[in-house]
Amino acid sequence: CYIASPAAAATPGEDDSILLHRMSAIHFLNAAEAQPLLAAEDTFTRATTDVDRQLRLHAGKPVDMQTYLAFVAKQTLDWQPAEIAKITAAIDRLRPRLRPLRDLWPQRIPLIKTTGLEEINAPHCRGNAIVLPKSALIGDEGDIDRLLLHELFHILSRQSVELSSQCYEIIGYQRSSRPIELPAELAARKLTNPDAPLIDVVIRLDRPKSEPRYATPVLLSRQSSYDSTANTTVFQELQFFLLVVEQLDGVWVVSHPEMPGLINSHDEPSFRRQVGNNTKYIIHPEEILADNFIHVVLETPSLPDPWIVDALRSALSERAIER
Repeated sequence: CYIASPAAAATPGEDDSILLHRMSAIHFLNAAEAQPLLAAEDTFTRATTDVDRQLRLHAGKPVDMQTYLAFVAKQTLDWQPAEIAKITAAIDRLRPRLRPLRDLWPQRIPLIKTTGLEEINAPHCRGNAIVLPKSALIGDEGDIDRLLLHELFHILSRQSVELSSQCYEIIGYQRSSRPIELPAELAARKLTNPDAPLIDVVIRLDRPKSEPRYATPVLLSRQSSYDSTANTTVFQELQFFLLVVEQLDGVWVVSHPEMPGLINSHDEPSFRRQVGNNTKYIIHPEEILADNFIHVVLETPSLPDPWIVDALRSALSERAIER
């Protein structure tokens, strides 16, 4: 997304920002500036469940929204000059490669540093902001480049439902017209990915000598509630399934909600054929494509499924030309 030349390269200015191109910039928010953003409700926080919040806070009982948001806001940290320099150097390296996509990002992308306690040390996005735990800043140049590209794809994807839907179709996914409602037993166990908070995509799974079936990806905890979370985390409790769905009157719903079908993705060859083998991060099309976006930008050679990268590059390029 970068039309500024390396010679005009972005160094942090008085407001600690760095240009992606002349109309878009990353802004390094200090701890105080970042707190209101993380304390605000958004699509992700409204989608979280009691068990989501309980596991994130290592609490012994369900956690309400107000308590959760207050905890998250307290995790913000100030950026150190060396960290700003490290991110700036990465953007300078990536800018020429991202120049063809210069019009696909928003004007302002806040960058927030945290302790990592709010999201189990996982980089993620909140709205148009990228949230990086301090542990993610330790990596080498290649690690930082890949990290930023993955998160920048999430920001890009949020700017246009039309574009993200087109990209999802590359790997067999279609969007549902509305979020799919889970049966009560599954809803109580639902875990939420900040970068794909809604259950609103469907993939067709073809089977030899059988009718195709359709499914939506879901993340579930092993239990719906915990007496103690002292010795576990969201990632330890997380289970990824494909949940069987069907269309009724044009709306996607869970098939047989009294006994919903949960499929292990490894048991579905059709799934793997469609999503490819360029990444193991297959819990949602958003994550699959974010990793493939890294390959698009860095021109990774000898991938198992280069057709995904080629198709994603074409979709993004066409959108950039239209803009």
